[in-house]
Amino acid sequence: MRKKAILLIILLMLLIAGVARAANKNKGYIVTSDRMEVAKKGRAAVFIGNVKLTKEDVTVMSDRMESHEEEDFLLATGSVHGVDFSGEGEKTEVFCERAEYNRDVSMGVFTGKPRVVKTDVEDESESIDISGDRIEMFKEEKRGSVKGNVVVKQGDISAASDLLDYDSELDRIILSKGEPIIHQSSEDVEAEYTAGRITMLVDDKVIVFEDKFRACIYMKEEGDTEEIQVDMETEQD
Repeated sequence: MRKKAILLIILLMLLIAGVARAANKNKGYIVTSDRMEVAKKGRAAVFIGNVKLTKEDVTVMSDRMESHEEEDFLLATGSVHGVDFSGEGEKTEVFCERAEYNRDVSMGVFTGKPRVVKTDVEDESESIDISGDRIEMFKEEKRGSVKGNVVVKQGDISAASDLLDYDSELDRIILSKGEPIIHQSSEDVEAEYTAGRITMLVDDKVIVFEDKFRACIYMKEEGDTEEIQVDMETEQD
């Protein structure tokens, strides 16, 4: 699910990037706004106020969108919100204040409290929520990153770090910088696991802790408020 959630950011921006040309050529896109301005002899278009782009199961909304033909560049600003229902039984949402996409280098940049939420409509406990200060996606290189105040949430588990790197070919997430940590909270246990580097192999459902691994586990006994702490520390050779 993490892989699909991150790759759908690219899909949403690809849809936005062709907004002006797609609308004019009537290829199935519908764009509405309060106002539209055309500049640079038709090579740039600006949509202002309640902008909404729809195509089949995908909707992207913002306060403003700019499409620049010569620079092959798109900018969406103000309450950017993308929704995708194309996955069977799944909904993916993207939130941010500023989204940029450069088609020439196939790079998307999302800032202004960017957040991706993927929800299983039948079981919301399986939802994945990823946020940070800045999200960058490199389509051709099949990789992405989240920088600054990274938080990943799913069910009773959350993870945090200052940097998240994602490799779609290897289906691998790496959390590093800023004391990466995984926290688990349930009726039976409270636990924190920290390391200098945490690697998540999504398909294999494996988590690898490297460099000064430390675990603090608090077991909750039924009918007893006393907690048991297990503290382990290891250092990388």
